[in-house]
Amino acid sequence: MAYAVQVRTEFERPGVDQSIEPAWWNYKELLGDLNFSRKRIYGSTNYMCELNKETFIDVFLDQMKYLDKGVYALGDWKKVNANTMNKLSRFIEGLGELDKVELIIYEWES
Repeated sequence: MAYAVQVRTEFERPGVDQSIEPAWWNYKELLGDLNFSRKRIYGSTNYMCELNKETFIDVFLDQMKYLDKGVYALGDWKKVNANTMNKLSRFIEGLGELDKVELIIYEWES
């Protein structure tokens, strides 16, 4: 099984992605640290939790420690992750104080 992390919100702001997948985020750590609900969808296991802005920023800052680790330190990943960082920065800047962020960990391979 392989899992990926997706950050999502329902707000719409010009120039801000509503859904971002930071590849370097450690899904195992997130599952241990946050209160996720588990759902089976079409035979795959997905985990979801809702965060307020402050908690999301804390998670974002904590996951930065993985940005340049392992394969993510390589050239092509550095470019991809720089682009994702820009998207995440705009995402955070666009969050209102009452906006909620949905954190999804989804199974993409079995």
